[in-house]
Amino acid sequence: MKYITSTELQAWGKTKESQAYLPLLLRRLIINNIGFEHFEILNLPGGDSIWKPGCDGIIKTTINSILGDLGEYIIECGQSDKAKDKFKSDLEKRTQEIENQEYKVFVFITTHKFQNKKEIIENVKENSSWKDIKIFDADDIETWLDFDPATTSWLAYILEKPRNNGKSFEEIQSNWLASTKVPLDKNVILARADSTNTIEIVKSWSKNHDNRILQIRSDSREESLLFFMSSIEQFGFRTETIESIKSKIVIVYNIEEWRQIVETK
Repeated sequence: MKYITSTELQAWGKTKESQAYLPLLLRRLIINNIGFEHFEILNLPGGDSIWKPGCDGIIKTTINSILGDLGEYIIECGQSDKAKDKFKSDLEKRTQEIENQEYKVFVFITTHKFQNKKEIIENVKENSSWKDIKIFDADDIETWLDFDPATTSWLAYILEKPRNNGKSFEEIQSNWLASTKVPLDKNVILARADSTNTIEIVKSWSKNHDNRILQIRSDSREESLLFFMSSIEQFGFRTETIESIKSKIVIVYNIEEWRQIVETK
């Protein structure tokens, strides 16, 4: 059973909120698909940065990804029902602006369900100098989410979709910080006298991609979880590395949910 469907993505795409979050969603999906270390360029801003002029993003990978073969991709995003018109408009603008198109792939990604993608692409390719032209729509995003439980949990939180299990890093942390009348500082959990050595252990475990189970003992499960999450932000890693670690985290509370996640990997 699909947890987030293409129909839900299409409805979400009609909201103003999705304009800021769609690039962030795509960034998480692509990072989790190939790993941050396989990017030469990863420029796909979201949030307040979506209003910058120019294309919505530029990505250059050193291995194949969900976008296709390794190489450079010029990204444009669209949410409205008039996706076909926006695709053609964006393609025309970037064709006039971008140099060395024969080495680059133009990619249009939309939360809309795109009809006749193959036919539309074939028509515009006839007079195109791009290396390739691609369209990914709500059905494609739905498929990507099927294989990325951490991003699915994150998006479910954004969509305010009710659920019992499978929560994202951001949801757990934000709920905890807002649990008191005076909002907590996220570093308060690290204030214990014996925390420094444990932070170093967590850092080593994360940095070395250790496959062993990491056990953290504290007064409660919640404290152990929050300590781990807060530790990540104290590592001294690059912001992009910390973002990559966070985007892969999904918190589960029962064996059934764990089995579902394992089956998607």
